[in-house]
Amino acid sequence: MRELVPRHVAGHAEEYFDAFRVLIVNGPRQSGKTTLLQQLNQGRGGTYLTLDDASLRAAAHADPVAFVADGPRPMMIDEIQRGGDDLILAIKAAVDQRNERGHFVLAGSTRFLSTPSLHESLAGRAGGVGGLAVRSGGVGR
Repeated sequence: MRELVPRHVAGHAEEYFDAFRVLIVNGPRQSGKTTLLQQLNQGRGGTYLTLDDASLRAAAHADPVAFVADGPRPMMIDEIQRGGDDLILAIKAAVDQRNERGHFVLAGSTRFLSTPSLHESLAGRAGGVGGLAVRSGGVGR
């Protein structure tokens, strides 16, 4: 594994994590979103899940409320756009029930909450960082 290069966005992610109930991490493919989530998970604990995993994706589709209820917090969900609208609505309901900061970290493709298949934006609940790269060789912002 290549050595990680510290990026300016990691500090912003920590600030947003402490300020919002949901941290949104946007960026193009291979920009370091997964690496950032794994680093946050290492430093903060919690649960890291990726919806690239077919069984996790199936569980998220089958019962999104149960999917977000299980596991220690913060819950970090990578490739969140694969979960669909019902998963985003379950996350919205979960954060509305518990007003704690850093409850979820959601990562996905650039502007995934504005895709036509998703009808919820998590407005007022989420802050985000985007256009990032945290791996060596990436283009950092």
